[in-house]
Amino acid sequence: MDVDWTAVTAVFTGLTFVVLALAGSYAGFQFREMSRARTLEALNQIHSELHGEKAKCDRGILYRSRLDDMPPAEFKSLPDAERGAVERVADSWQHVGMVARYHLIRRDILFEYFAGALLSSYKKLKNYIAETQTQRGPVYGKHVVWLAKECERYFKKAYGDLEFRRVFGARTLVDD
Repeated sequence: MDVDWTAVTAVFTGLTFVVLALAGSYAGFQFREMSRARTLEALNQIHSELHGEKAKCDRGILYRSRLDDMPPAEFKSLPDAERGAVERVADSWQHVGMVARYHLIRRDILFEYFAGALLSSYKKLKNYIAETQTQRGPVYGKHVVWLAKECERYFKKAYGDLEFRRVFGARTLVDD
């Protein structure tokens, strides 16, 4: 019996290709699911960080403060409780900014959920961060500033300049 090795090789080559294509497709599906799981985990962590009672209380203290109207020389005279709240809010947004900047969460998802809180916080923190950077160096708050720029761009694209002005009372919150 003569075996046509060319035909056998062709059949096995074809089967190998089909198996590899299916394996590649399955690997791509698994990768997408891992990416979704990572995004969900990051979003849950950020949600826990920003929506705990202490974080909400700290943002409330920040929003009621006159930090955005205060001359930089007076920042040191903030009461300890207020300064602590301001620092914790800035640190939380710094962490969120690092997570977003290094693509550990999709920014559109982050901004859709947290744009209001972020931009409201940044409006109050902006001068404080700039002054603290002159004292501690440019690393302090750099991810907060970056995040605010990205979020403002997202907000304006999604809702328009007029809505941004209506909500935040300014043409822009960030310097270009």
